[in-house]
Amino acid sequence: MRKDSKITGLEFRLQVHRGDGAVRVARLPRPLLIAVAALLPTCVVLVVAAVSLAAQYRGVRAELAAAEAGYQGSRYLYDQLNDELAQVRSLNDRLQVVADNRPPSINSQFFGIGGSSSHPRVKRAPLARRLDDLNRAAGVTAAEVGRQKQGFVELTRLLENRQEEMAAHPSIWPVRGWIASPFGRRVDPYTHRWKLHEGVDIAGRFGTPVVASADGAVASVDRDPAGYGRFVLLNHGATVETLYGHLAQVIVQPGAAVRRGDVIAYMGSSGRSTGPHVHYEVRVAGVHHDPLDYMLD
Repeated sequence: MRKDSKITGLEFRLQVHRGDGAVRVARLPRPLLIAVAALLPTCVVLVVAAVSLAAQYRGVRAELAAAEAGYQGSRYLYDQLNDELAQVRSLNDRLQVVADNRPPSINSQFFGIGGSSSHPRVKRAPLARRLDDLNRAAGVTAAEVGRQKQGFVELTRLLENRQEEMAAHPSIWPVRGWIASPFGRRVDPYTHRWKLHEGVDIAGRFGTPVVASADGAVASVDRDPAGYGRFVLLNHGATVETLYGHLAQVIVQPGAAVRRGDVIAYMGSSGRSTGPHVHYEVRVAGVHHDPLDYMLD
């Protein structure tokens, strides 16, 4: 077999001579050859560029993945800091209650610094914008941390100067258990009507020790079958009183001095009660306050 090629004025001719004498001819027009010759370098350049761009694209994707991972790590740390700061602020507010004998201010309770967001628009925001937002939020958090630290310094100084007075302020749980009914308006379990619940009900095991939540004196030990059942009223000086109701047994006498943590009674279900629990009240100048604001431990 023999191959011959030949370029004429208008075409490229390729002849293939076979051993049996047959000849096969392939013709390519000259303009097509010129076009192929002209486009070949361009194709080579495009292929090289495509390979280069693919490599760059993979590199950019790797960098973006690393940046996204870094952002998510920073976001996680920021959310943790935010949660811890919220707990610190809550404790600060509760310490203010104990120190100043007043409920937390509305501004302090409801001032927020945000948190993590799962809104789709936030998730789809460009990474650069999310990083900027995170940096701004971190700045706000840092400023709030500074304010909280300063508040703790001032509060610590105040508490150090008022140790004896603070010992007479309710600040611990009077009994171990769980909150069965919080402070505030509720449906009375007996009348089925809305009524202000003037304390908190802490449920637990029958006979669980009940302790004084602050230093003071026993103002009253009595029994109210239609209400608190067996109860103890403690006076903590000034205008602060605490009441412990539905007791099974009382082990203190009127006039006795008590210290914070002293056992004064045992949990029961006396009076109007649906099960073992302690009804605990905090009164300041005759006004009922939410005991949870005074239960710091």
